[in-house]
Amino acid sequence: MQFANGEVARNCLEYNKLLKDQAIGESVNNQLVKSEYLSCDALAVLQPETDTLCPAAKIDRQSIGEALSTRLDLRSFPSSLFMKSNTEKRTLDALYPAHSLTSHDAATQLETGSWLFHMQTVAIADTNGNGIPDWVIWVTDEAKQGNYRSYFTLIIYDPTAAGRLAATPFPQHLRTRHQKPSM
Repeated sequence: MQFANGEVARNCLEYNKLLKDQAIGESVNNQLVKSEYLSCDALAVLQPETDTLCPAAKIDRQSIGEALSTRLDLRSFPSSLFMKSNTEKRTLDALYPAHSLTSHDAATQLETGSWLFHMQTVAIADTNGNGIPDWVIWVTDEAKQGNYRSYFTLIIYDPTAAGRLAATPFPQHLRTRHQKPSM
């Protein structure tokens, strides 16, 4: 993985160290390689500072997938859908009521003839230390034709609270680990 300053990461340790201060290079190749480093993002989120893992048995996983499609504000993080959303239509189900939007288990997916947008909850942990389980989400955002591909990790703090959900992109999470995000 090449970073904007020219440095190269060859493993998770190098990747997470460089990511704290550097941006990933924006080449198409790097976006493809980024998908291979998603597990490194999750490992960094779940570092020893995160001392409370939440048992999956206590979480209604079906409601996670549904919440991602009905409550997550697409304007709270950069993606291909950011510019399509507005104050009235800011969730996946509001933007694509007639398209193939499926939510199951701890994931939601929008698939059209030309696009794939998939969000999968890969960890549930108290990442900000406030005693409330947070969700670690992997996002796949791909054009089926052409070369647009984006893979990234999001943190959703305190998702059990009522109302809209907002996501914090990783690695911004590293800089704001113990701050509650503003909505």
